[in-house]
Amino acid sequence: HWPRWAGGRELVLLGAREPRSSNDDVAREGVDLGVTDQVRVYSLAGAPQFQGDAAAMLSVVDAAGDLVLPTAGPDGVSGTFDDQILALHKGSLQVVTSNSALAPSAGAPLEPGLALTGGVVAFKMFGRSGYGSNDKGVILVSAPDAAGMRTTTTQIVFEDVARMVAMSPNSLMMFTDLGQPYYCGSVEAAYPLVYAVVGGTWDGTSEPVALSPAVISTLSKGTPSGTWDVEDSLVLFKVSAVWNFGEATSNSQGYALKIGCDRTYLTPAAPTFTITLDGAPANELCALFISLHRERTLVAPDAAFLLSAETFIYSFFWGTLGDGTTYVALPTPTDPYWYGHGAHYQWYVANPASARGWELSDGLTITM
Repeated sequence: HWPRWAGGRELVLLGAREPRSSNDDVAREGVDLGVTDQVRVYSLAGAPQFQGDAAAMLSVVDAAGDLVLPTAGPDGVSGTFDDQILALHKGSLQVVTSNSALAPSAGAPLEPGLALTGGVVAFKMFGRSGYGSNDKGVILVSAPDAAGMRTTTTQIVFEDVARMVAMSPNSLMMFTDLGQPYYCGSVEAAYPLVYAVVGGTWDGTSEPVALSPAVISTLSKGTPSGTWDVEDSLVLFKVSAVWNFGEATSNSQGYALKIGCDRTYLTPAAPTFTITLDGAPANELCALFISLHRERTLVAPDAAFLLSAETFIYSFFWGTLGDGTTYVALPTPTDPYWYGHGAHYQWYVANPASARGWELSDGLTITM
């Protein structure tokens, strides 16, 4: 039933000997493409409460290639506080205790989680043990640690979550049944960020689509005017975000320039933010360029300038340190004009050992 590809050489297969019973059989099957093909089967017959073929439909493959899915827990009833999350890795199974309900009511269908490329898997949560059924939001299952174990954190919004949309490897937007959007960032951290996005609500008609780590697009159903036109509208939910784009220049010296920021989002409450650089030539001249728009212009056969020279707003000349890193602290904008807008950044570094004589980092976008 419902074979799922986990990447690489392994194919995840789920099937039930006895549909919707605790005697279901879950197998992960792989083919080793060596001198002779070998098939390895890892079977977990009798795994707790896989609920037959429902397991295949509820499963997602996380960034580690493991199968992660919700289950009704020891009582066999979904939507109760003993619901669990199962992570299947080859021949081993980890049972993650959620202490929460993963369905909106007792016996209601479970839903698959949202696997982010950064490693976290998010599940809708409909109440927690010790807090009651009104403690609603999402439960975040971490990527496996070195020992293969996962932990959980919870983010509470006190409303049923209707949709979860991945925005970046480590952030998502959730929309409640009432249409209120909530942004959840830094999901891999011990204390993730969550806040309500103000200014509009989702009407539940269209499917929210992430256009970037900062913007989600939906459609709002209008009211027919009677003259052939309908007042439908495009609704954009925008948040502050930081993300990389493009690629750094290639070189034969092994440098891999990487631009970064010390914050995952900007807020006027923090007066400064820092643009960082790693993997650059040591003790060399460098410059940070900032532009209002992005472009991609080949300035050498293997080097792309990722900013628009026509909308430069800042150029800062500096130098790299002995370990090939550097940083520049910039003031956080306080002008309301910047809210909802952004800027784009790229480093230039001299490299005398290269025939080109210089290197360019990848790009960085920061929105307010």
